[in-house]
Amino acid sequence: MALTLADALRQTGYAQDGQLQAPAPTQPNLSTVTSDYISQIPAKAAQNAINTNKMVQGVLPTDPFGNPNPNYYPEAAKEFSDYAPNLAGMMVGPQSALWNEANAFKAAKMLKQDIPASEVFKQTNTAKGLEGQFRQELSDANSFIKGGPTFYDAVMNRMKALEKPSGEPMYAKDVFHHPEIYKSYPQLGDIEIEFIAKGNKATASYNPTTNVIKLNEKLSPKEARSSMLHEMQHAIQEIEGFNKGADANKIIGASVKHYDDLMGEIGDLNAQMSKAVGTPEYDYLMDRRANLTKKLQALGDPLVEGSKIYKNYGGEAEARLTQLRRDLFPEKAKQFYPFNNDKGNIYGLDINPSDAIIDTASVLEPINRKQMLNKLLTEQK
Repeated sequence: MALTLADALRQTGYAQDGQLQAPAPTQPNLSTVTSDYISQIPAKAAQNAINTNKMVQGVLPTDPFGNPNPNYYPEAAKEFSDYAPNLAGMMVGPQSALWNEANAFKAAKMLKQDIPASEVFKQTNTAKGLEGQFRQELSDANSFIKGGPTFYDAVMNRMKALEKPSGEPMYAKDVFHHPEIYKSYPQLGDIEIEFIAKGNKATASYNPTTNVIKLNEKLSPKEARSSMLHEMQHAIQEIEGFNKGADANKIIGASVKHYDDLMGEIGDLNAQMSKAVGTPEYDYLMDRRANLTKKLQALGDPLVEGSKIYKNYGGEAEARLTQLRRDLFPEKAKQFYPFNNDKGNIYGLDINPSDAIIDTASVLEPINRKQMLNKLLTEQK
């Protein structure tokens, strides 16, 4: 049975939906620990909702009119801070309207003093990405897909609510609630949303040339939210000039083509050798075939090797990082520096930073805040 792209990615410890998977069979490792944690999130979320409701009611000693609050208890404030929504997730840059210049300046100064990057991040929420540019982490706490048991249902429900006729474009702001990211980059709300073609098992994609995010219509709201965060991180990479993601089909296709080309050359040599038996040329052809065979063996499975290349693109690693950190709590987020994969850091990169493939070639020309404002003012006239 042919190995699918999804199977190949899972063998590397990465699935197309951005979740870490365990390469099998192996001993428990970072991937298995993370996968186990993620699998427990639904049950934890349900219990957290109960706990949060209780704590919200118990934080204040009085009601708005100054009367005693019958649900108040002293421990509520501390408990609530432990369960509070995350301050982690999307990585934004200086083009963001919410960029904290003071923290970025402080971070640069601390790094020049050789203060560890992890400590700098704790104090400033600022870190250098894989290509060396500063980022700050923006909360994804209030983001969600706007209703529906599947992404298809969510889009249809929103079209009805917005009274949009069939065929009229739907945009990110129509189906994906994320006030902070739209404050940060207003243009992200205008990314067009489409469904991935029926029969295509891919999860999601972003095309910066057409400014379109495509999602599989069968995704649950939770899965669609995760994929939207991944793809919007790619859009931010284009705006900021950060390191980019990659086209899995092209990369894995190139790996398969290279494999097929070597196989073709070996086949041609076999045909030539059959005609050159007993001649001096035979030994020469045999040496060439031996060298090509070594190259072929070194390549390994082209699907698996191609998926490893794809996984190592810095922009893809960062987009997966956004997904992985989307549900961290505030104090916990500070404990895990994003841009390393040190042992024990289950909320860091899933690749070795030294293995990252850095590509900052952008399809879009980065736009500064002044240009963005002028564009918005022009459109309003």
